[in-house]
Amino acid sequence: FWKMASRRKSTTQVNLSPDALGTIVDWNSLESKFQELNLMLNAPSYGLNASLARQKQKQQVEQAMETLLEMAQSESRRLLVEGDAQASMEGGLRTLKLKEAYYGMDTLQLVPCYLHLARTNQYLDKFKQAEEFLSLAQWTILKHPESDVALKAELHQTFGLLYASDGKLDVALTQLAQATYHLTVLNGPNHILTTFGYFDMGNVFAAKSNMDSAMAFYEKVKEVWLGYLERVFSTEGADEQYSPQAFGEENLQDGLKMIRGIVGLQTERYGLVHPSTGRAELILALYLRWVGDNENAMESLGKALEIHQRVFGAQHQTTRNVRQYATTFGFHYTAENTLSLKQEADSIDSAAAIT
Repeated sequence: FWKMASRRKSTTQVNLSPDALGTIVDWNSLESKFQELNLMLNAPSYGLNASLARQKQKQQVEQAMETLLEMAQSESRRLLVEGDAQASMEGGLRTLKLKEAYYGMDTLQLVPCYLHLARTNQYLDKFKQAEEFLSLAQWTILKHPESDVALKAELHQTFGLLYASDGKLDVALTQLAQATYHLTVLNGPNHILTTFGYFDMGNVFAAKSNMDSAMAFYEKVKEVWLGYLERVFSTEGADEQYSPQAFGEENLQDGLKMIRGIVGLQTERYGLVHPSTGRAELILALYLRWVGDNENAMESLGKALEIHQRVFGAQHQTTRNVRQYATTFGFHYTAENTLSLKQEADSIDSAAAIT
């Protein structure tokens, strides 16, 4: 379940644009660029309007350094997502050192580094080291009452997932409940970002063999996502706020894993031909269509249609709604498609009956 210069004019030739910064591909180059910018940050200005020029240069250099540090943090996260935990650990530690040099010790800007290093240690099954980094993050947040709710939510979520990985399910549930509370305060109870909290709690309940509670949380996830995706494919969804890009690449990947996970868990619990499974398949189909994966969207929508026809009948309004999506998306199902789906449904239901 559980598894980011001296005062010489020649120094101003350092390109401060995000595009140029994005060409840095290794940590030595990144650190060298950071040192160049740091020298420029402290370099004096001369001539007419020196104070004004100094202020403008300072703003430009600070923006460039912050962009550079964010790029370093993103690179560390990317390495972890790709499974290169050792490189991610090295990158995370080097990013932490750079941030300490720029922002100072005990600053909130260090918290994302602590959280990343905690996740990386968790990935490596180094739970004690992960907890130590989380304790640093928690202590830093406690010393800054102005820290935002999103940071507190992320802290509790990371604590919760760590404890869940370590088999400490009761304390994990407490931490994830706090994370979900903060997500609700931040976004509202029916926001798609809040569903990550519901899903995490559902997974812990499943690990505790409390499947009724687990399924209740999964149903809440589905309720929120179905409402959102229905708006996406309505005229309201033309608004830019409903674009996949607005949700963010990492969230898109996590959202897909979450919905696919629910499909698998509910298929295992209920069988394929069941209203809950059919609804989960429909949500997965809409999600895949939303992110542009039409081939897999068509397959999932075909499953959803077959399930709805078996459960409710071909003329039931819920079945008609699913069929309307197929028409809207231009999906056409041949007799061969239908036979394959029926055979899969029969196979899964037969296996469920035996067990």
